[in-house]
Amino acid sequence: MKSPQRGFTLVELLAVLAVFSVVLGTAVMTLQALLQSGAHARDSMDASIQLTRFTTQLRADTHSALAVTAAADEHAGSPVVLRVQLPQEQLVEYRIQPDGIGRVARSGGSEDRSEFYRLSPQVERGWQVVPAGASSLVSVELRAGRDGGARDRRAATPLRVDAAVGLLTQAHRSSSNHVAP
Repeated sequence: MKSPQRGFTLVELLAVLAVFSVVLGTAVMTLQALLQSGAHARDSMDASIQLTRFTTQLRADTHSALAVTAAADEHAGSPVVLRVQLPQEQLVEYRIQPDGIGRVARSGGSEDRSEFYRLSPQVERGWQVVPAGASSLVSVELRAGRDGGARDRRAATPLRVDAAVGLLTQAHRSSSNHVAP
């Protein structure tokens, strides 16, 4: 007498394989979405850090400035170069580039330090020097471009940074004028 063979039918094996494929596909898609979300969060954090570094340095340079000028390149209509004259014959030049803003500090004609602040290519940037009473105001505006970046609400909101020219040098002059006898 033969004992019945124990095993699985072909239909049962195919059903298990189909369920396993669906579970594996779902797991892979979830993992891919998590990795993309992590990369997006990292890119957003890097952009925020770069923007903070840029605005902090621009304000420090502008507040210490003796004079500030904005100039246009031959190929651009709007000002792309911002020159900041600092005390002790130091010159800082900010230049708008396609993927960010470069900063070069010079002392006595030789380059002391060069930095680059990476900004999204979809972000339009520009600056202007606005007369404001006895001194001037440097105004930088960063806004989402027309071709992208508007998906994120924060990218669609323009960021404007204003810094008073010579704020620290004026404060230093006025405190030295009020020396007690």
